Order: sequence, then C-alpha cells, then structure tokens
Amino acid sequence: DPVQCLQSIDGPSPSFLVVDPRRVLTDYRARLNQSDLARLGATDDASLLWLAIVTVSDDGLFANLRAPVVINPARMLGFQLVPSDSVYPLRQPLFAE
Repeated sequence: DPVQCLQSIDGPSPSFLVVDPRRVLTDYRARLNQSDLARLGATDDASLLWLAIVTVSDDGLFANLRAPVVINPARMLGFQLVPSDSVYPLRQPLFAE
C-alpha cells in the first residue's frame, strides 16, 4: 500500500494519511539546511524519512508535495518542512487517471 497512517506518540493522537513523495513524483527531491538537520538531531539527510500528507476530497486524493513531513526515525523526531522556494504543488493528484 502506498498510503500509510502517521500517528503521534505524544499528547493528543493526531493522525495523517501519508505517502512517500517519490511514489507520486519519481524525481522528487527536497533538501534540509543545517538548522533543520540540527532540529532533527541528524548529521545528514541520508537516513531520514520523507512523507507527503494526503488529503481526501470529492475531487480525489492529493499529496502535499510542497510541505513534506521529514522524520529522523533514529530519534523519533519530525516536523513539517515548509520551504519558501518549493517548486512542488500543494495538491498533486495521488493517482493518475
């Protein structure tokens, strides 16, 4: 299944449908600056998990490729990255017709 459920382990239990953005666009690439890497407790982005939040509407399923969630699985830390210069769409259709 390309779509998974991401749930918080602390506090209230928010959950989101997510997908690996490279399953939507095979050439998807995003980068973190040194400040973001420090926030995640990571030295590089090689072992990080990138996820796009999926929205469901009457029009279909869409992946937010503009603001992915990035997670350091070794530290169980993550956040939604909102780059100001993203070239990716906010609503990319999840499945092409």
